[in-house]
Amino acid sequence: MRWISILMVVFFSLSCHTDQKTKADYGYRQPAEYEPTKAIWMQWPKNTHKQDAPLEKVLYQMFKEITPYAQLNLLITDTALHREILKKGKKYNLDTSRISFHLFPYNEFWTRDMGPRFLINNRRKKAMADFSFNAWSYADEHDSLAILDEKLDEKIAASLKMPLYSSSLIAEGGDNEINGKGVLMLTESVQLLRNPNLSKIQIEREYRKTIGATSFIWFKKGLRDDDFTLNGPLVNKQGDSLFTCLTTNGHVDEYARFVNDSTVLMAFGDVLSENLIEKESAARLVENLKILRSSRNADGKPFRVIFLPLVPPQISTMKKGDGTYDILQSLTFKPNIKYGNRDKPEKMIAAASYLNFVIINKMVLVPLYDLETDEKALVAFKKAFPDKKIVPINPLALNWGGGGMHCITQNEPF
Repeated sequence: MRWISILMVVFFSLSCHTDQKTKADYGYRQPAEYEPTKAIWMQWPKNTHKQDAPLEKVLYQMFKEITPYAQLNLLITDTALHREILKKGKKYNLDTSRISFHLFPYNEFWTRDMGPRFLINNRRKKAMADFSFNAWSYADEHDSLAILDEKLDEKIAASLKMPLYSSSLIAEGGDNEINGKGVLMLTESVQLLRNPNLSKIQIEREYRKTIGATSFIWFKKGLRDDDFTLNGPLVNKQGDSLFTCLTTNGHVDEYARFVNDSTVLMAFGDVLSENLIEKESAARLVENLKILRSSRNADGKPFRVIFLPLVPPQISTMKKGDGTYDILQSLTFKPNIKYGNRDKPEKMIAAASYLNFVIINKMVLVPLYDLETDEKALVAFKKAFPDKKIVPINPLALNWGGGGMHCITQNEPF
């Protein structure tokens, strides 16, 4: 008989004792994603990014592929969603016996960025890291919705009775990538935008203290089509102005990921491309590759690098009623830049990337887009993960909101 568990959490503040000692005093570290995973945490979205690109199909495809390999802990905002998800799950032949529903308040659904970030120690005891959050710099840490999402990990830690190790550093899960030996990859353009009053040394100190990082690889910039939306539109060769989709200014999980402690999958493009956006991304990646080539793993050896292609720009028009469009219309851009003036539709470029994959034990969820470049990407994935099942899903509906499959998942270790 199938079973469903639903954890009901009271929506008032839950206290969670935080020892004044640092995480390092207890040997805690953030494990790599390729280490054994007990559960995947996700959140059901409160809205869709683009009316003609519903999220439902992508989400149920992910649920169906995740549950044979890990428990799925799904966060929802009301009990009606619980019944609706179960009902629609039958349509997708979803085995709900591996899903636990958890009722919490939240605004956004990018679990990787503001959800639970788990730590483990040598005794396999678990704790949780807690960073500040400013909605990817579209708000500040005092904004009510940013606070609502920032408190999510605290509430989950309290419900699980886990120690919580907090930092005032503003950070998201997708803006850094750690391997199993403490090497942390991160992007300068993200970290310094979030924390303009901190030096790189001060930022490193917080990551050492909170997640057990021991060495750092500082890339300069991320992909061009991940540039901060409020800085204004990108321009392609045809002279079109293309706004990015509430993007992050360079999350590392869009262009560089660890396969194991000594191998990195990295995006790479054509620096001679006629597409100005791809050309700029490719130039940035060349500089980042030089940085990676000069870095060393924890054993003092150079990293093996496997290359993935850039996804060709995915462009569409957004208008009033599209979630991403409506949010952007309410925000303040750089001076003299107008967005959706008098409800004018705008051309948008999706945050599409082959690097936004998810490792779950013996399986990897990989983004494929029904494009010619998919074949080259699939070859690279099979080379990187020869002993894992490769499961392709088209995540474009997610990309219209500024992220992908990795961004809406979080791995919990055993």
